Amino acid sequence: MVLESKREFASKYGLKAEYWRHFKPEESAESAAYLKTNLKDLATHYHAQYQNRKRRRRESSRISRGSQWYPRLPESFPEGS
Repeated sequence: MVLESKREFASKYGLKAEYWRHFKPEESAESAAYLKTNLKDLATHYHAQYQNRKRRRRESSRISRGSQWYPRLPESFPEGS
């Protein structure tokens, strides 16, 4: 449930989302910080899943879908994570 909430938040409030057409990240520091945390959590979670060979074979499509979160962190926060 937590993972799904993080994915939903990151999708809805990613820096390329509609939300940011109305707000500037520097003016919404709390939202941007929460987004950064969620992207880190998602990337870490899916990275850990991928490292487990048995799980990787068994859940390859799910892990593959999760890999979309990897590029979003440096893309959204190029100054560092």
